Amino acid sequence: MSKQFSNLRRQQFLPEPYYKAMAKFLREDSAYWKTGMVAGDEREDYRRHLALMVFVSESYQLWSLRFTGGEPLDTLRDELETVIAAFEYQKKFEEKK
Repeated sequence: MSKQFSNLRRQQFLPEPYYKAMAKFLREDSAYWKTGMVAGDEREDYRRHLALMVFVSESYQLWSLRFTGGEPLDTLRDELETVIAAFEYQKKFEEKK
């Protein structure tokens, strides 16, 4: 673990390798679920709704992980808009049903 990460993180039990791997996973996975679809036999709108739920959850998880990992508050404040936009995107989809 780099000394810089160790000093910046806000949670002492967050190892840098986990932080990097999880941040990469959440970025890639949430990008997929923003437009992706859950497989299954259910109606298409229900499967899309489930995919959006994952997208919203992972958007928040990434933001929270970055906070815990010591990202600057100014950056996180600006990126909170992304998390809010994810919730609003899901809400608009639900209102169309």
